[in-house]
Parts: sequence; C-alpha cells; structure tokens
Amino acid sequence: MGIGYAVEKLGSAVHHAMQSTESLQQRIAGCCLNFGGLSHHDHLPPDLKLRFDAIMTACTREPDPTGSHGTIVTTAAIMEAQEASELLGKIHSLYADVIAREQRELIAREITAVRP
Repeated sequence: MGIGYAVEKLGSAVHHAMQSTESLQQRIAGCCLNFGGLSHHDHLPPDLKLRFDAIMTACTREPDPTGSHGTIVTTAAIMEAQEASELLGKIHSLYADVIAREQRELIAREITAVRP
C-alpha cells in the first residue's frame, strides 16, 4: 500500500488550502484536483479510503453543463462558504489521520526488522 504517496498528495492539498488567498470554494477545488488521483489506486487503507471517497463525492456531485470546467470546479463554485469550510476541515482531519497511520506502519516495520 502506498500510504506515503497519499501523505504527499494530501499534504500538498492542505498546504495549498492554508497558504492560498483564494475563496474557500476555490481552495476546495484545488485540494480535490490535487489529490483526486488517489481514488484510482490503493494508497489508503479501507477505513481512510471511505472518508476520502466521501470527500470526493461531496466535491463531484454537480455535473458540468458546459463540459469546460469539470465536476469538481462546478461543484465547488456553488458551495456555500460554511459547507466549503466544513469540507476543508474533513480534508485536514483525513490528512492528520493518514500521517498517524503512516507513522504506525513505519514503527511496526522497524520493530519487525529489529526482532531476531
């Protein structure tokens, strides 16, 4: 499982959201565009993948009527600020939990490697 890649992609998205001066909606779109590729691979354990999938579902529920922006940008553009803020909180929480899981996996590997 490539949880390290998930840490990298989610970390980049969270960093963008924290540093950006864009609207909350634009930050959501940027995050989801940045880490959307995680949905096509086995980078997250099943419990974290469920949370990731829920975030992606929330970011892709509106079709793009023009076909020029995509569902992520279209969905984010019509979100209320409160919804966008809550979604950013879920992204940050997922990122923190993915980091914790990666750390536990690294420690477990180190313990296993040391045992005779």
